[in-house]
Amino acid sequence: MALSVAFFFLQKDMGPALIFACLFLALYGIARGSVFVPAIGLSLVVAAFVSGYVVGVPHTVGERVSMWLSPWNNMIHGGDQLAESLWAFATGGATGTGIGLGDRKWFPPSTPT
Repeated sequence: MALSVAFFFLQKDMGPALIFACLFLALYGIARGSVFVPAIGLSLVVAAFVSGYVVGVPHTVGERVSMWLSPWNNMIHGGDQLAESLWAFATGGATGTGIGLGDRKWFPPSTPT
């Protein structure tokens, strides 16, 4: 778990660290036939993410939490991606509208970066 937390702080992104930690914990739990140790490991990783958010290191975690809390605030860099995904669910739902039946007109125009 220390290696996963190190990835989190060095890469400044919680995605790869979370995938690495969850994959390791799932395989470890299956191999050992236990849920207790993987649950402790996952709680340690979550504690590292929360402490990184509180301290403000890396800054991308704070931006992403701000996006989750306010998905319609497009002033946050990258926040429009979350808003557009919510529009996609609103127009097509989780199963979509069908092959070839999607329509770009339901999405707000993308702003060039």
